[in-house]
Amino acid sequence: MKTLCYRALLTAVAAGTVCISTSASSFEHRSSGPTSTVVFSGVDFAKDAFAAHAGAIKAVNGDLGKDGVMLRALGVYVDYEYDTDFGAGPLGIDGEAGIFDLMIGYQFLRTTHRLGIYVGVEFQGHELSPDDPFNEIDGNEWGFKIAADYETAANSPLYVGLIGSYSTAFDTYWTRARVGAPVGRFVLGVEGLAHGNNGYDAQRLGGFVNIPLGIHYGQLSLSSGYQWADEGGASGSGGSSGAYGSAGISFSF
Repeated sequence: MKTLCYRALLTAVAAGTVCISTSASSFEHRSSGPTSTVVFSGVDFAKDAFAAHAGAIKAVNGDLGKDGVMLRALGVYVDYEYDTDFGAGPLGIDGEAGIFDLMIGYQFLRTTHRLGIYVGVEFQGHELSPDDPFNEIDGNEWGFKIAADYETAANSPLYVGLIGSYSTAFDTYWTRARVGAPVGRFVLGVEGLAHGNNGYDAQRLGGFVNIPLGIHYGQLSLSSGYQWADEGGASGSGGSSGAYGSAGISFSF
């Protein structure tokens, strides 16, 4: 039987896997043939920080609608700023980061939910201007990375989406939980996030909407809310306390 949850995979990546983030009206695959690849991209805004990401997930067996091995590649660009004090008054620091990961995983598809688990390597390169000798999140570092995502069907009475990842590169983590319900063709709900590394920790609370696009199983996911950045994370790449917003889009081929 060709009943599947690959639409949940689209939701997970479109909604933001940067640590990375489509839902649909059902889990039925009604295309003329199987699709094997998901491509996705998105942006994220917070006070003093901006991030953009793009990537792809490939089903090794050529069919996203079956259990099987998955390959994933993700690239992220982050631009951020913060203030520090070297003893001569406040000084503004501009930071940029490039992040890239390659992962292999396995997805488990059922009629009502989907689970994906990945392992791989991640590279992070951070550059600060001017140099901040008190910020350990600087320079290049490779790390081992694990990630997982779980999601129920978009047409379930209660929608649940969970995503989490951890990398040994600067001890970076990103987690998100979403709970919502279908409203017409959309899925509306609330989300909570926690993310950080050795330089900062932050938490978010907000709302989201998943919007099917009607082409190549496309999905647009939008979210916004408020972010709390820990006081000790003033030198972090995740931004400061304040409003945040994000948008992600994905397609299946």
